[in-house]
Parts: sequence; structure tokens; C-alpha cells
Amino acid sequence: MEIAVPVVIGLIILVVIAVRRKEHLEEVHSHVSKIKEEKQQWDEQKIVSAKDVDQVKSALIQDIEAKFVDEGEKHLLLDIVTEWAKLKVNSFENRRSWVRNPDS
Repeated sequence: MEIAVPVVIGLIILVVIAVRRKEHLEEVHSHVSKIKEEKQQWDEQKIVSAKDVDQVKSALIQDIEAKFVDEGEKHLLLDIVTEWAKLKVNSFENRRSWVRNPDS
């Protein structure tokens, strides 16, 4: 009987340690899967330089100027293209800064 009490306490401690370890491993696996998913999303994006974005922007602006007569629609589309170009360049620059400095 004297041996049973320490054995039961030891078993309880082992079970608690095992459960904690399992919970911690699940957290780690969840974190790793989130990182892999984010990396895959970055890999699927088309990476272009600012020069490439400017070329596409110029081509789009020329097409818009040539094909649209209505100034309202033309102005709206030009704004959209300009904002798209800014976002694309910013995402490229932010991605590069993230690679250089992962803490930010």
C-alpha cells in the first residue's frame, strides 16, 4: 500500500506531462502549417520589379487613353491602374524588407 501512493502520483504526473507535451506539439504544428501556407502564398504570387510594374502601367494607360472616350470612366480606370501599380510596388518592397529583416 505504501508503494501504491507514489506510483499513482507518478502516473498522474506522467499523464499531465504527456498531455501538456501533446498540446504544445499541436501548437507547434499549427504554427508551422501557418508559416508553410504563408510561404506558399508568397511563392504563388507573380514577383515583378518596379520597372516591370511601370511598363505594364504605361501599357494599360496607353490602352485606356486610346479606347475610352468618356472622361469619367477614363479617369476612374486611370486611378485604378495607378493605385494597382503603387500596391504592387509596395508589396514587392515590403516582401523584400521582410526577407532582410524578419522581425519587422
